[in-house]
Amino acid sequence: MTGSPLLLAGIVVVIVAILFGIVATIVQTRSEHSYADVPRFDSDAASNEPRDLAVLDALLAQPAQPATASEPVFTQTPPAEPLDRAPEPPPQPEAPPASHRGLWDHLIATEDGPVSVADRLDMVARLEMVGEPWCSDALHAALDEEPDPGVTAAARQALLRLSR
Repeated sequence: MTGSPLLLAGIVVVIVAILFGIVATIVQTRSEHSYADVPRFDSDAASNEPRDLAVLDALLAQPAQPATASEPVFTQTPPAEPLDRAPEPPPQPEAPPASHRGLWDHLIATEDGPVSVADRLDMVARLEMVGEPWCSDALHAALDEEPDPGVTAAARQALLRLSR
C-alpha cells in the first residue's frame, strides 16, 4: 500500500503541469495579438462628419446632367385596353324548368335507390345556401315529391327563408 500515495501524487503533478501548459498557451496567444490596429471610438477625437458633409454638399451643388438619347429616362408602356366595354358575366348554371315533374326524384336518385333521409336534409340545406332560382324550383319539387315529412318540412322552411 505504500505505492498508492506516490501514484496519487504523480497523477496530481501531471494534472497540474497540463493545466499550467494550457494557461501559458492562453496568455501567450493573447499577448501576440495587438489591439493597436483596432480603431477605437474616442468621443474627444475630431469627427470626419464635416468633411463628409462637405463632399455631399459639393455633389448636390453640381447641376443635374441632362439625359442623352442613349440613356432613356423611362420606357414607353403599351396602351391599356379601353374600359368602355363591360366585363362578361360569369356563366350561370343551367336551371331546370319549373314545371319539370320528377325533379326531386331525379336529384335524390342513385343506382341503389334514393339517398338517405340525412343526405336529403343536407341537400335541402345546401339548396337554401345557394339560393338561386333553380334551387327554389328544386325545393318546390321536394314539397310535391318527397315521401319523408321531415324533409318536406325542411324544404318548406327553406323556401320561407328564401322568400324573405
